Amino acid sequence: MNADSTFLTNDSLLQSFVQEMNEGNLGKLDSIERMFAKPATMDTTQLLSLLALVNSITASSAVEANSAWLYKQMLGNLLAGKDWDSTQISSLKDLAWKCAHTDGAAVLQARAILSQLDTVEYYNICELGDELTPKSHWTVNQPMKGNSFKLFPNPNNGSMNLIYTLNKNEKGELYLYDLAGILIKKYTLQVGENNQLFINESALSNGVYFYKVMINDELKTSAKIVIIK
Repeated sequence: MNADSTFLTNDSLLQSFVQEMNEGNLGKLDSIERMFAKPATMDTTQLLSLLALVNSITASSAVEANSAWLYKQMLGNLLAGKDWDSTQISSLKDLAWKCAHTDGAAVLQARAILSQLDTVEYYNICELGDELTPKSHWTVNQPMKGNSFKLFPNPNNGSMNLIYTLNKNEKGELYLYDLAGILIKKYTLQVGENNQLFINESALSNGVYFYKVMINDELKTSAKIVIIK
């Protein structure tokens, strides 16, 4: 639509959509995300421009508020040339424990940042499918008794192996996600001991990804994967 504006001539719905993406919160956040995805280092002028864009956002949802807060912190740190301080890290942890389904991609981004700062595997009870389980009962990267999962090497170049055990009458899947929480691929696991699943995702770009293993529709383990070529 940007390349050929004739698409918009007689379609008011598309016109409204393009206007929202250009001027609304979603469009602003998308612009910021695309700038952060560029491999080249941004200069001070670009950083200040993005910070002004973030500050112009009046969030109307938790998703927008979380993303705006996170980008503001990231831009502020880049402009000041500093790392995450203790107050920011505490807020990052609060965000990382939230539900990615309702609080947006900023939850996954916070988890990715924290993966460089501590060894905790953050996820929310909504991802376990049981919202009644109190936080004190959550398990972190803890497979069920009788099951075992080991994904290696990590980091890798997109080719990796999962060694696992899946008990009889159990249904297992491995899900691979990008940093924004978008599903890349689903793998079906087979019943047996010390099985090996070869995963070839060499077409993926360098970066941080996440996987989770579901057994009988319950989350049993999750962790980050770093791809470096």
